[in-house]
Amino acid sequence: MFSRASVAIRPFGGDAEQVDGEVITAGYLETLRVAPAIGQTFAPEDDTAGRPVVLLSDGLWRRRFGADPAVPGRAV
Repeated sequence: MFSRASVAIRPFGGDAEQVDGEVITAGYLETLRVAPAIGQTFAPEDDTAGRPVVLLSDGLWRRRFGADPAVPGRAV
């Protein structure tokens, strides 16, 4: 399941940027049989944890975060 969303990201205290995205359930990637290139997939408890979990597109990761491999697991 997914729905479109526009969200603001503020990487590491930098300037905020509005980006288009999707709100997805924890099983979305598994359903599509895809996995992130780096980092981890969503856990079932991420659907109910009350805190947003973000999956960055490759393009956004490269453009806004300089393809830094240390970004996964950090707050954006």
